[in-house]
Amino acid sequence: MTKKTPSRKPSRKVRLILYPIIGTLFVFVLGALLMLANGFWPEMSEGKLAFKKTGMIILAARPLDASIYVNGKYKEKTSFYLLPNKLNNLLPGDYKIRIEKKGYRTWEKTIKVEPGLVAWANYILMFADKLDIQQVKDFSGTPAATSDNGRYLLYTGTKEGKFFSTSQEANGLSTRSFWPKDSSTLPDWLKSPTITAASFSQNSDKVLYTIKNGEVTEYVVAEANGSDVKLVILNEQFKVAPVRASWNPYDNEGLFVTVAEKLYHAKITASTLGNAIATNVVSYKYEANRQLYFAVRMASGNVQIEKSNLDGNNKVIILDSIVPAAGYQFTHTSQGDMLAVRSADTGDLLLVYPANGENNVVLRLGKSYKDIAWSKNGLKLLYYDGTTIYRYDSEKKKESHFASLGAITSVRWYYDDCHFLVNGDDGLRISEYDGGNPLALSFSPQKIVALDTQNYSLVYGETKDSAVEYFRFTSQY
Repeated sequence: MTKKTPSRKPSRKVRLILYPIIGTLFVFVLGALLMLANGFWPEMSEGKLAFKKTGMIILAARPLDASIYVNGKYKEKTSFYLLPNKLNNLLPGDYKIRIEKKGYRTWEKTIKVEPGLVAWANYILMFADKLDIQQVKDFSGTPAATSDNGRYLLYTGTKEGKFFSTSQEANGLSTRSFWPKDSSTLPDWLKSPTITAASFSQNSDKVLYTIKNGEVTEYVVAEANGSDVKLVILNEQFKVAPVRASWNPYDNEGLFVTVAEKLYHAKITASTLGNAIATNVVSYKYEANRQLYFAVRMASGNVQIEKSNLDGNNKVIILDSIVPAAGYQFTHTSQGDMLAVRSADTGDLLLVYPANGENNVVLRLGKSYKDIAWSKNGLKLLYYDGTTIYRYDSEKKKESHFASLGAITSVRWYYDDCHFLVNGDDGLRISEYDGGNPLALSFSPQKIVALDTQNYSLVYGETKDSAVEYFRFTSQY
C-alpha cells in the first residue's frame, strides 16, 4: 500500500488570512513605488506616515570633483559641467548648499525647493584661492577705448611735447601707433587734438576719433599705412559736417553718419554719403540681426520708432508715438524677438515684442535706468540705476534685482548669462545675478573694463598718479 504524502498547500483557513495580507502589501508597495516615481516622498508627521510632493535641485559647477554638501552633509562630487548633478526627492523647504574643493573658494547658497518643481543652480563658478591676475602694462597716458573683443586697448597722451595714440594688445605682446609720426604738416587742431571719444573698427585696425575743433566737431579715421598712419578727416572726405559718426560693427570699411538729422551709410573710401536711409533721425542702432533701428521725430513733436534694412528699404513702424527725448538707446534680441528702448533723458525703459509692427506688446519697466544689454543667450535683459541692478527674464516675463553696497559706475554681463561685472565705489567685482558669491578684483573704481573674448580673460585699468595700470584676470571659462 502506498503511503499518502501530506499536501504542502496552506490550508484554506491560512489562505483566507495570508492572501489578503500579501495582496495588501503588494498594493501598498506598488502604490509607494508609483508615488516615488511621481516625486512623492514618505515622511512621518505626528506619528502618521504621509507622502509629500518633492522637488529637485540641479547643480552645474566648475571645476570637476568638488564636494557637494546639503545642509552640512556630504552628498556627492561635482561632475562634468555639461552633465549636471541632480539632487532628487527633496522635501519642500530651504537647503543650504555648499561646494568645496582644495585650492578654491567655497561656494555657498540657500536654495528654496518647491513641490513638483526644479530649482536650478547651473551657473556655479568657483574661483581659485590664488587669483591669476597679471599686470599687463604700467604707462603714462589716458585710456581712450577698447576693441569690441576686448583684445586691444587704446590710450593717448603727450610725450616730449608730441601727441601720441597707441593701441596696446591686452596680453602685452604688441603695440601699434594710431597717430602719424610727423605731425608738422597737420592742421593746428590735430597737432594737439582734444579727443572726446574714440572707437575701433570691426577688425581693430582703424580708429575713429571724435575731436573738438573750436565750435566744430570733427570726425577723423586713423588707419595704419605701412610704417606710418594715414588720417582721413570725414568732414573733408564727405564735404559735410556730421552731427554723429560711428562704425558699422559688421563692415570694417562702413560708417554710419548723421547730417542735419539725415542718416547715411557710407564707406571710408567714398567721396560722398549717397542717399539717406531715413530723415529726422534722433538716434539709431545697427543690430546683429542686420536691421537698423531708429527714432524719427514726427511733425506732431512726438517720436516714432522704426526699423529698416541697411539700404533703408522695407521700413516697419514699431511704435508710432513715444515721449520725445534728446536720444534713445536700442538693443534687440533675435532669439526672444524683443526690442528694448531706453530714453537718454529720463532713463525710461520700454520692452516691445514681437517688434515687427503688428500686434506689439509694450512693457514699461520703469525710469532712471542706465544702459541696457541682452545676455549671451538673448533671453535676459540687464539694466541698472544708481545703486540697484536689474535682470528681466523674457521667457518668464519676470524681473529680479539686487542692491549694490555703493554707487554703481557700470554693469555688464560676464562670460555667461548669470554673472555680472560690477564697477563702482566698491571697486570691481564679479557677482552672480542675485548678488551671491561676489569676487572682488579691486577695491577702487576702475577707469576701463574690457572682456578679452579670445582668451576668456578680463582686462581692467585704473589711473594712479597720472599713470595707468592695466591688469589681466584669467577665469576658469
